[in-house]
Amino acid sequence: MKFTCDGLFAMNLQRYLSAGRALAGRAALLDTMGDLIAGLAGSLLFSCWSYWRLKNDRSWLKTFFFKKYSPDD
Repeated sequence: MKFTCDGLFAMNLQRYLSAGRALAGRAALLDTMGDLIAGLAGSLLFSCWSYWRLKNDRSWLKTFFFKKYSPDD
């Protein structure tokens, strides 16, 4: 919420401004927030895709199970 308010309303909730000039940490903050947003988008897409696959075929989940390996087989 602080990140959004800082960007949209030119506020300084995260203390990235000093005397009206952006500090070096603002670039790092933008990079981190971009990473978090990309991670959220990817996890939402994967969750939706997995839900759709499981809804259509429950045996699809078995492809993720580990199988015990035996050298005799």
